[in-house]
Amino acid sequence: MVAYLRRAEAYRKRGEPEAALRDLRAASRLDRNAVRPADLMGDIEYDLGRFPKAVEAYRRSAGIDDGNARVQYKLGLALFRSGDAAGAVAPLRRAALLDPRLAEARYALGLSLRHAGQRDAAIAALEEAVKVSPALSAAREELAALYAEAGRAQEGIEQLEAIAALEPDRPERQAAVALAQARAGRTDLAIGVLGRAAERYPDNAVVYVALGRVWFESAERARDR
Repeated sequence: MVAYLRRAEAYRKRGEPEAALRDLRAASRLDRNAVRPADLMGDIEYDLGRFPKAVEAYRRSAGIDDGNARVQYKLGLALFRSGDAAGAVAPLRRAALLDPRLAEARYALGLSLRHAGQRDAAIAALEEAVKVSPALSAAREELAALYAEAGRAQEGIEQLEAIAALEPDRPERQAAVALAQARAGRTDLAIGVLGRAAERYPDNAVVYVALGRVWFESAERARDR
């Protein structure tokens, strides 16, 4: 079994996924209690974009060892990518329970809950993800969007400001903060943020487009031709 597994790993490194899968199936037949062949099959199918097949493989792996947080996380992620957001919730919750420091599991759980129509639970999961990993910008971005949907504009802006602080060399992050300020009716603050960004990035179109949007929307509200 180990020989087939090692050769499969070599095939994968060489960019021959189908040959790797063939050897992994052989390894699984030889030792049906081995976690690694099924897990690696799931990884390869996931990389190929064949998410339902990845789900099958990860389920086999989880069936052998349901206490593996990474496998539960990957199963949940594959279910989400295959279009089953509701089905992804249980394995992602289990992954987060098994490994409280696995911020990616809480982030994926938040995404799944949002797509399943459970906004408050999604916010709670994403808040936990950010608490565990403050530098996880993707979780902060999703959380900002959910706060905005829930009418919690200031909390959403705080998340966007945190992302901008984490990624100071990306002017589009400053633009996102300014646009959120403008949507909250704080036009002067938005223009101030964009003015400073324009001074720092005088050749960046994103900043000027955002500034134009803020002025345009302000003019529309005031009926200023």
